[in-house]
Amino acid sequence: MVISNNKKTVHGLGRIRRCIDDHFAIGPLYADDPLIAKMLLRALLQPNLFSTSPKSIHYRAPDSNLEAVDMFQELAEGKVEVEILHPQFTKEVIKVGYFLPIEFL
Repeated sequence: MVISNNKKTVHGLGRIRRCIDDHFAIGPLYADDPLIAKMLLRALLQPNLFSTSPKSIHYRAPDSNLEAVDMFQELAEGKVEVEILHPQFTKEVIKVGYFLPIEFL
């Protein structure tokens, strides 16, 4: 699902997909602001989008965006299980015990 303006500029996008055994996952979910994110989430949670009733719906929120966790809890009415993801990237080079030249990767 995409939210865009009449100039075809994308302001938000979201996807809900069926996983194994009627479990569903939301993601990615990107939006320019919280209002657009709420519009996308409301649209993605409409029951008429599903061919079968979901056993569960999952969303993984980055820990840098705890506002998203609050939004999901508010709008999903307990329908969405939110998992907090912790960053796996740094601004520092991580030293490892081996080095492979880039042409071998």
